[in-house]
Amino acid sequence: SFDQNLNPISESSKFEIDNNKSILPVGYKDDVRPFFSLSDLFVFPSYREGFPNVVMQANAMGVTSIVTNINGCNELIKENENGFIVPVGDSKILYEKMVYLYLNKSENHRMAQKGRALVCDNYERSYIWSEILKEYKSL
Repeated sequence: SFDQNLNPISESSKFEIDNNKSILPVGYKDDVRPFFSLSDLFVFPSYREGFPNVVMQANAMGVTSIVTNINGCNELIKENENGFIVPVGDSKILYEKMVYLYLNKSENHRMAQKGRALVCDNYERSYIWSEILKEYKSL
């Protein structure tokens, strides 16, 4: 389903999603791992986020990400290391980066490996949970 309040989708886009046989809408999923295991690239052109767990999940699954330059996304993606950061709303640059990674499989693979390593080295869950608990106890 679409959030028609905060992020309304145009009627033409909705029609394309509903009628294009190359688009397979799957709806909300609790477990995204099967989708990442089938993916060569994760494109996340968000306009606003807190901490985008889905970007971290993509990296953990060894999938290169292209994200927009917003808080959270630009903290998880290191430009040209584990993906690309594009300006919000710039579909031309977004498209160029997608084509680049499609045509440069070895570069995509290098970034995917780097992304997995960055997540493993910096986002161990037990450490994150421990730090959150410390913060709550200090309040």
